[in-house]
Amino acid sequence: KNGFCNPSAENIAKEIFYAVSILMNDDNLNLVEITLHETSDCNVLCQGLTHEEYAQLNQSSLLNTLIEYKKQKGVIEYDERKLEFV
Repeated sequence: KNGFCNPSAENIAKEIFYAVSILMNDDNLNLVEITLHETSDCNVLCQGLTHEEYAQLNQSSLLNTLIEYKKQKGVIEYDERKLEFV
């Protein structure tokens, strides 16, 4: 069970931001914001998480799941660039 039990667009955007931050954690990459579109004219902008939200998610099973996923995949190819996971 994670810290954001209510499946609102705001909470989903926070979890996506967290997951991408963990998966793309690298000195050359810094996630600044994400926009989650609910409909064509309704969206949510997430520009990060509070320290409390990070701490709550870091204590959830999501962190271990993301780390394991990152280890299994090893490399993400995007265009001609490659990100190697250690």
